[in-house]
Amino acid sequence: MLHRIREVFMDVAHQFEGPAEVDETHMGYRKKHKRGKAKEGIGDGGAAHMTPVAGMKDRKTKRIAVCVLDDTPKASLHDFVESHRKPGAKLYTDEARGYDGLENRESVTHSVASTCVAWRM
Repeated sequence: MLHRIREVFMDVAHQFEGPAEVDETHMGYRKKHKRGKAKEGIGDGGAAHMTPVAGMKDRKTKRIAVCVLDDTPKASLHDFVESHRKPGAKLYTDEARGYDGLENRESVTHSVASTCVAWRM
């Protein structure tokens, strides 16, 4: 049964017409949260030991594509994006430099302060 479920999710022949959203993350745990002997030699506790994962969602069809990357340099991200979207499809990303150079791309700046206001009652 799991094999059939995996086959359904592995439909990578479909290319997104756009607009599409793309983002990447590192999956795993932070070494600084380990305990005892496992905490020894944790280094900086950053994302170096985590697994990089990229995801893409087509806004029209609501279909997604997810890929585990070997690393997150520009070449890996560009390969992932271009293999899942049709040429010229609109693309929305964050401001990460790995997406620089992709055509028909707009980026969202996460560092801009939100205009939301919290109200106390």
